[in-house]
Amino acid sequence: VHSEEPATRARIEFVKLATHFIQGERPEAVWAALSDVFEGAKKNQLAGLAIDAQCAMAIVCMIGGDLTQATAISRRASRMARTEGLPQQQYLSNLLLARVRRLNGVPHLATHILNALMVIAPSPYQSWIRWERLLAGTIVGDGPPPQQPVDWACGALGRVLDAAMKGE
Repeated sequence: VHSEEPATRARIEFVKLATHFIQGERPEAVWAALSDVFEGAKKNQLAGLAIDAQCAMAIVCMIGGDLTQATAISRRASRMARTEGLPQQQYLSNLLLARVRRLNGVPHLATHILNALMVIAPSPYQSWIRWERLLAGTIVGDGPPPQQPVDWACGALGRVLDAAMKGE
């Protein structure tokens, strides 16, 4: 698909970058291009795409071990999503912010974010939220019956953490 419309070009570039990243492209190789997508999205007033690019940049920072930068980018993406009133971007950016908080050694802040998300996020996000809560040290309980692999993993991790807390 070839289009001269800047918005379409920006979206296509983002999808290409995401595909390369998922296929194993080194994070630092996509950083500059993600920055370009973010700037292009801002210029063309594509708030959702700008936030998605910020989320991808936060992931790149986390993978690269730059938690300071990941925190700043995740916070900015979360604020942007809230300001723009974009629920899907709010869920993703806040999940990433919670993860980086946990990685920074402040799991209580991660748990606070995740507890708030559990109330508003739709069911497709609930397993991921549960997983992040478990990793942050919140024992979640049995929860709903497993439907997807992540649900099975959450149950197993929950049982392991519960046994560890009991000294078993």
